[in-house]
Amino acid sequence: IESDAGSYTCVLTYSDKSTKTLVTDLQSSSATFIGHTSPVLIHNSSLALTCRFEGPAEPSKVQWYFGSEGSETEITGDNSKFNIATGSYSSSTQDSVLTFESPTAAQTDRYKCKWTT
Repeated sequence: IESDAGSYTCVLTYSDKSTKTLVTDLQSSSATFIGHTSPVLIHNSSLALTCRFEGPAEPSKVQWYFGSEGSETEITGDNSKFNIATGSYSSSTQDSVLTFESPTAAQTDRYKCKWTT
């Protein structure tokens, strides 16, 4: 959560009354869709959804899902209906693109990406 970003201080007090202060900086990360962000109608064409990660640390993975909240299904690389291409982490950003080569009405759904850092 971006509003949680900032410096956090923890002061340890030992039984002999000596103290030690630890400070850590929490930086926020975010993910946003680039381009199509609302319902899209495509006919006889391909569709690409781009999800952009922005943050101070390189993410370890990205996962794509479809379906309603609570009953989402992960999209895996062995699915012939979709192609997933993830770029390199550069300048604190990384893009992942989910492409539908020939989308059909049956693929109408809610799509989501999840980055893990």
